Amino acid sequence: MGLALDKQGQDIWRKLQLAHPVALEPQELQAISDLGAHVLEANRQSAYVSHPALHALLARRWWSRCRQSSMIHDKSVFGIYHRSPLKWQGPLRYAHELRMYSLCHGVGRNVSLWWTIERNFFR
Repeated sequence: MGLALDKQGQDIWRKLQLAHPVALEPQELQAISDLGAHVLEANRQSAYVSHPALHALLARRWWSRCRQSSMIHDKSVFGIYHRSPLKWQGPLRYAHELRMYSLCHGVGRNVSLWWTIERNFFR
């Protein structure tokens, strides 16, 4: 892609790519969003990999990081998620945004309806 990351950028990238979800601070989420936007733009210019495939991969990781962080930081996470270019695209975009909104505002945690929706449609 022609993208060079400094030490801080590499640390941020690792936080996005962790195999297990961890709660991150809002500043860390914003840094991940900014870096992800930079990666998507670099890929768009270089056409290194399929843009939809890269976006889907990043969106899945981004969703996981924001979801875990919403349990601790509540409302501040939704704004970061919603403004990010890493959020889900396509037909399920609004369902993901509604789910993130409900998680960040304390509505829908441990509700069987959301569990059923996630189990049947998001995996």
